[in-house]
Amino acid sequence: GSFYRNNIGNNFEDNVWNNGDFQNNEIGNQFNNNGVYSDFYKNDIGNGYNNNEVYSNFYGNLIGNGYADNNLYCSFYDNKIGEYYISNTIGTNLTIGVYNFRANRVGNNFEDNIIKVNFQYNNILNDFYNNTIYFDFSQNSILNGFNTNTIGGVDNLGLLFENNQIMNNFKGND
Repeated sequence: GSFYRNNIGNNFEDNVWNNGDFQNNEIGNQFNNNGVYSDFYKNDIGNGYNNNEVYSNFYGNLIGNGYADNNLYCSFYDNKIGEYYISNTIGTNLTIGVYNFRANRVGNNFEDNIIKVNFQYNNILNDFYNNTIYFDFSQNSILNGFNTNTIGGVDNLGLLFENNQIMNNFKGND
């Protein structure tokens, strides 16, 4: 069975879901410390998506401010996230180039993330700082502040850094 079309209040915490898709739910603030082993899509979550682990596709979700300290072992695409996308890990060394972080819209403060997947067609507002991008980084739009990032974090595995639009303040990157 799937977990779908539920309206849940605040504090959805310490759960494990591995029995069908997690979809079309409306959840209040604080979705924390959960494990999701099936596709996670088209959910509307308030502020605070923290310390979760997701093992299947994550797409089409609307999440408010505060997306932090999550581990995603999957593709992450077509999501809309508010501000403060901080200290997340997407992919593992074994998944480099297999999954994608693609076509997402993220507000300000995309910081201290480790991204071990292709990073393409994303729209980030301001303050893209201290991130490590291990693989392809192409066709992204970042408004202001692309600083102190490391691009190509693993053994020069065919990295592409091309066709990106960064408006102002590009400095201190490796």
